[in-house]
Amino acid sequence: MAEALDTWRVQGLELAIGEPEERVRERALAAAGIGAADLRGFRIAKKSLDARRLGRTRRLRFVVHADLVVPAALRSAALERAQRAG
Repeated sequence: MAEALDTWRVQGLELAIGEPEERVRERALAAAGIGAADLRGFRIAKKSLDARRLGRTRRLRFVVHADLVVPAALRSAALERAQRAG
């Protein structure tokens, strides 16, 4: 029987211009408080360029939302906080 899986979306991850997309996975795992061994699937759900000004200078960066597929029984403190927040 296949294990039950849940998909969690981690929003607002920052990625500098020119930085490799592989860093998004590491940051998403850290934000969710789970280890790489527990990850069953990963995808970048949204990637947008943020070019807002900070004073007189423009700060270019990507803002990324990523989906993490994990076992349904997996719990971490960060996932519990996110679930309580809605």
